[in-house]
Amino acid sequence: MEKLVEIVKWCIAHGPDVISALVAVLSGIMGIALLIPGEQPEKALQGAIEWLSKFSRKPKLPPQE
Repeated sequence: MEKLVEIVKWCIAHGPDVISALVAVLSGIMGIALLIPGEQPEKALQGAIEWLSKFSRKPKLPPQE
């Protein structure tokens, strides 16, 4: 049970960092996929990047006056 609690704590602490890293890796793969003729590889990877971006950590902006 203690191991499960440690895993959950780690996921909560590092989950957004892992998702941000996945977005970066998929963006790099998408750049390589641009070299492949046709739009399908780019379209599939762009969909994955957009889905993961919903969960990535975003910097908090100061309130605007």
